[in-house]
Amino acid sequence: NDTALRKSFAPSWVPEPQYRGTWGILYSCLLTLLLCVYNAIHLNVPSQDEGLFSYRYYRRMAKWAFIALIAPEVVLVCAYFQW
Repeated sequence: NDTALRKSFAPSWVPEPQYRGTWGILYSCLLTLLLCVYNAIHLNVPSQDEGLFSYRYYRRMAKWAFIALIAPEVVLVCAYFQW
């Protein structure tokens, strides 16, 4: 019905206590996306001085996860040229 669409407006923001709110939906989507990208990135083996549990390793992983979120084709091209 065309007239019903003109008169009813969807709320732009839904509060959390009554329903599944806007913030809850955004938070779960972003968290899922970040975890999937973080899991999909397979970086090279860290060097001896970098170590697996060092700040430099996680900073490098976060940098590549950010690049993969913004421009996934850059990660694909880098992987292609390393192969």
